[in-house]
Amino acid sequence: MTIFRTMFSTYTILMIIGSALALGKFIVFAKLLSVNDFGLYSIFISLGTFAVFLFSFGSDIIFFNTGNKHLARNNDRKISTLYSKLLTFHIVWGCVYSAIVYLLIHLFFPLVNMQEQFSLIGLFSLNLILFNIGTTYFRIYENFVAFGAYIFLKGFVSLLVALILIDLYGVKGVISAEIISLIVINYFLVKRTGFSFLPVKNINRYTRAYLKSGAPFAFGYLMQNLSLNIDRWIISVYLGMRSVGLYSFSLIYLQAAASLMNIYSQVINAKFLKTIHKEKSYTTVMKEIRIINTYISIGFLLFYLVNYFMMDMVILKIFDQYIAARELILIVLFGVYFYLINIYEIILIASNKGTKISKINLQVLTFLILMYVIAWYMEYGLLFFGFIFVLSRAMNFILIFFEAKKIVKYGY
Repeated sequence: MTIFRTMFSTYTILMIIGSALALGKFIVFAKLLSVNDFGLYSIFISLGTFAVFLFSFGSDIIFFNTGNKHLARNNDRKISTLYSKLLTFHIVWGCVYSAIVYLLIHLFFPLVNMQEQFSLIGLFSLNLILFNIGTTYFRIYENFVAFGAYIFLKGFVSLLVALILIDLYGVKGVISAEIISLIVINYFLVKRTGFSFLPVKNINRYTRAYLKSGAPFAFGYLMQNLSLNIDRWIISVYLGMRSVGLYSFSLIYLQAAASLMNIYSQVINAKFLKTIHKEKSYTTVMKEIRIINTYISIGFLLFYLVNYFMMDMVILKIFDQYIAARELILIVLFGVYFYLINIYEIILIASNKGTKISKINLQVLTFLILMYVIAWYMEYGLLFFGFIFVLSRAMNFILIFFEAKKIVKYGY
């Protein structure tokens, strides 16, 4: 029960505030932007996040896993060197893959009135990669106060800048605010962590090393990101940007859950990995996960009931432009539940089972593509996409759960 004893601390308060801020940000943007513009903002963030997984080569995962091994041997120097290598690698190659992202978006995603805003995706994804690596540095040393503070500041700065720019520039101002906040926070991260730019002449050696070690994780998480975001891309082409706005509004709970679980998992990942590396005990970790999931299940049941009875009186009264998304929200919430309880993935990560994650995510993605083809052919509406989302999250949870159990039982 150590996990729960650590919950009442400074970094936990920062995490809760950061998660609330992330939810608040999406709620504010949903209210202030039109349904169409909110859909466009959602597509920008999803494509930018996809670009992060496409070009990060699993850098933050490599850094976290390798850094923990160096920490167990008290080798701080190797952690600092690895950190500088990773940042140097991405800064040098940043311009290249920003240009690649720009070309890919314009060639393969030629949606109306989106070219100008989407030209910034490369810059957004590069800064998000640097932010992820920088905050991982604090996770390795279990400095969760600093980690939580930077997560909070990122959300706070982006919301503040967006509120200043939104009246003048609309959705363009909101997108610009996301990038400005990352650049500002990354500057302070680099100063705090003592990054030193390494010789560029060694960049080819770094590239080969990262591609080799990061490919399994990068591919796995790329498939996972695709399975979480491809729905919005398909809806934008098939049903239009207004439908993306309605669908994205129904996923606000998922955005909040993802933010909360992402921050919370950074804490439990570090503690669980230490247990696995030092005690070699998967059973202890599995037991802790079951306890956590019991609390999540009880909380979700109460949360769903409150939403079911209060939605018309509160949520859709304030956000009346999204009233058409009522049934969709109640369906999608079950997918959010499966997302929340799916932390057995930690065991696969700790066991270096990158190929297993890739296989599972590929299976889920194949299922999704098949369902989207059916939706397109049968001309199903937005509710069908909600059901597909729930089924895909349930499928992902079941596959990962049984894979984790196999590792615990048989060690492979």
